[in-house]
Amino acid sequence: MTNSNDTLGISEIRKALFASQGMLILISAMFIIVFDHTRSLSKWYHFHIIHVLQGAGIGLLFVLLQAAVEQWLPNHWLDDGGINKQLIHAFRLPELMVVMLGVACIEETLFRGILQSIIGFWAANVIFALIHFRYLKQPVLLFFIVGISFILGGLREVSGGLIAPIIAHFLINSLPVLLEKMKKNKRT
Repeated sequence: MTNSNDTLGISEIRKALFASQGMLILISAMFIIVFDHTRSLSKWYHFHIIHVLQGAGIGLLFVLLQAAVEQWLPNHWLDDGGINKQLIHAFRLPELMVVMLGVACIEETLFRGILQSIIGFWAANVIFALIHFRYLKQPVLLFFIVGISFILGGLREVSGGLIAPIIAHFLINSLPVLLEKMKKNKRT
């Protein structure tokens, strides 16, 4: 049920998030079944401390850049339609962190692992940017999502795996939400 100010209710935002991520899991499964060379997923998840540091460094750098941009640009240039604020209200903080980690794992497996291996760097990263359609009408947000997409794809190329892009993606998604949730809790 939608409330009067055109935002989704808590259960609707949760359902929409889980449905979209479920769809990405199904698409990933189809590609894994159809394309033999994507079956060795374990090679993408090799763990090295350098990959953790690469992912954390890039993720933190983007969060700092985003915070700086938010200080300088008008709010209406950065308005995503309130989706992030709705997510903050839809989940308790521990749930939200688990959800953000799940989103990072699902999206990086599909876009950087599977699609980048099959259709290449450029096409996979353009598709990633396009599925974040809520940013298409906001040039600044579109610039950020395209930049993030290609940086995450580059991390995949440099590291040879998905740990670095997953960590970066998780931090890029979760730190701003975590900070907003903490600010909200201080006000109440």
